[in-house]
Amino acid sequence: MKEVTLNRYVHKLIAKEKVRDFVGDSSDRELVPPTVMIIPSCGPLIAGQTFGKRLIQISSWILVDGDDTVEAVLRHEVAHAVKVHCKLTGDAHGAEFTRSLKHVAPRTWRRDKYWWPTPVIEEARLKIHTKSKSILNRLR
Repeated sequence: MKEVTLNRYVHKLIAKEKVRDFVGDSSDRELVPPTVMIIPSCGPLIAGQTFGKRLIQISSWILVDGDDTVEAVLRHEVAHAVKVHCKLTGDAHGAEFTRSLKHVAPRTWRRDKYWWPTPVIEEARLKIHTKSKSILNRLR
């Protein structure tokens, strides 16, 4: 997936009526879709990260698993941006984040809360993080 495709998907998420209504109830300003950047890695176990409400970085190694995985990571990161925009408090993945994620991804929020390794992700991740160990056998 290219950055332009990722950014299009984020715009689509922000434009959803359920997200707009949630943001509108919590804020007096419209949420501008965050910009998505692909970087080599956000960290050995970090598929994506959000900086405030303006920037999402995606690890290149998560892109190898296909659109479903990448879209799940983007929904997760958009929920972080919505949480920041709405000035919701609490832990990074606490109750307020979950509430935000439920508006961004009402049907898939449970799956989207975390990413899960696959053999193809592990291969790509371990090429970048050569000192890391496989987590395939430790999860699920």
